[in-house]
Parts: sequence; structure tokens; C-alpha cells
Amino acid sequence: MSGREEMLQSANSLEHYSNQIRLAAEKRAKTSMAETVAEVIALIDAGNTLQLMLEGSEGLDDFGRTSLKLSLAPGSLDMSRRHYKLHELLQYEDHEFIWNAYRALLKRAPDESGFRGFLGRLRRGERTKIDLLASIRYSPEGRRKHVSIDGLLSKALVSKVIRSVNARR
Repeated sequence: MSGREEMLQSANSLEHYSNQIRLAAEKRAKTSMAETVAEVIALIDAGNTLQLMLEGSEGLDDFGRTSLKLSLAPGSLDMSRRHYKLHELLQYEDHEFIWNAYRALLKRAPDESGFRGFLGRLRRGERTKIDLLASIRYSPEGRRKHVSIDGLLSKALVSKVIRSVNARR
């Protein structure tokens, strides 16, 4: 096959996958986010790029887009560890912070409602990253996982005291 034929075949494949992604995103209104993300991931099991997926994911919300991005890209966070330094988790922002907190502390991806709840509280300034890490780590599921984070407990207690004092004002 000539270079030109390969380019045409590649362009046709990309167009095909883009159309499939758009259709899956439009179908989102009729299905759950998890089903939509699973469908979209299945479409690219043939090995096409993350960039193609992200370009076709405009119809997805924060949860779907983050789920898709992190499921396709190799993660930089080692989930097998049982001990972290606080700065390792605080380096992430917004939706990637929530996602990586779940991955590190609970050894799984977040459920959609947990992701949305924590992300909303973080974005509205109702809770800090420290508060959210403590909520996840000291939840019943987090306690069962026995993951430790240097310095979390003391900072979480200080944050809780500050929130309590501010609430009384």
C-alpha cells in the first residue's frame, strides 16, 4: 500500500471513529454516563489515540471526560502503594485530584455520585483538598484499605477546627 493510500485509510478511520464517538455522546441523554464511557472506550480498543477520543468527547461532562482520559492514558499515580506523602496527592487539581484521591486511597475509580459531590464541594470552596482526602481516607471503605498519608491527620484536624470556628462567626 502506498503512503497516500495509508493516509486516506487513516483519515477514513479517524472520521469513522469521530462519528461513532459523537453518536455515543448524543446517546448519553438516554443512557448512564458509565454506559456511554464504556461504549466510547470500546470504540477505540483498536488502538487509536487518546487525542482522538478527547476531541470527540465534548458531549461528556467532567466525570465522563476524566474517566475516559484516565482510563486511556497510563496513570502517573502508583495505585499499588499503601503509603503516600501528602504533597504527592495535593499536586493534582480539580477533577484529577478527586480521581487520583480515590485511586490512591480506595484503589478504585470514583463512583459518579461521589465524584460529583466532592468536585462540587471543592469548586464551591466548601471543603479543601485536605478535607476531601480525610473524608475519603477515614470513611469506612478508606479505613479498610489501610492506606497512610504522612501529615494528613494533623492537617485535617486543624482544617476541621478552623471550619468550626468560622461556622460560629
